[in-house]
Amino acid sequence: TLSSRIVYQKNGFVTVLFEDIVAKGLNDPSEKLISLCFDLTTGELADLSDFLGSTDEFAAKYVANLFTQLIEIEPSRFYLDAKSFIHDVISLSNFYLTDNGVVIYIEADVISPSVYGVPSFIIPYSELGL
Repeated sequence: TLSSRIVYQKNGFVTVLFEDIVAKGLNDPSEKLISLCFDLTTGELADLSDFLGSTDEFAAKYVANLFTQLIEIEPSRFYLDAKSFIHDVISLSNFYLTDNGVVIYIEADVISPSVYGVPSFIIPYSELGL
């Protein structure tokens, strides 16, 4: 089932989140997210480095480090080798804006079994200086 909604529309940005729930098996639904964040002043798609105030390389390393910390906090929720390839699966387009901050995610079944959903975390705007 595919659904879409506007999750943020403020401060010159609008974020549209598409969610698709696909049944991989009888008791194994998989969630797929696609997020699009538009800068309304330029009409361009924004990427995560726009909010981190940095280069794409820095943003990718920053996000990989945060996911590594998440894996270390709850290792049983992640594949045993997830830390070894985390840098390879970071996408600077896998984020969306909310009223509380920037949510960054990696697709389900990439670093953890899909039964745990989409691994994500939120960075409050205050931590980003926004």
